[in-house]
Amino acid sequence: MDGKQVNEPIETYITHYTYTDYLRLGYEEMVEIIRGKIFRMSPAPSARHQRISRKFLLRIDNYLKGQKCEVFLHPLM
Repeated sequence: MDGKQVNEPIETYITHYTYTDYLRLGYEEMVEIIRGKIFRMSPAPSARHQRISRKFLLRIDNYLKGQKCEVFLHPLM
């Protein structure tokens, strides 16, 4: 794995992990539980990526001023 790809669940020992199970995990890499399955987390964006994203966001936000729509940097739940 190249460290930039999130694969299918990495553990299948039990069928459904809980938050308590997560707290007991001993992984050195970042993982998360989604619907009871353990996944490797995507790596955090680099500083360069964040600077570029911020510049795009600011330009789009300025363009949309006074409009009924708005721009968000991250997905919403």
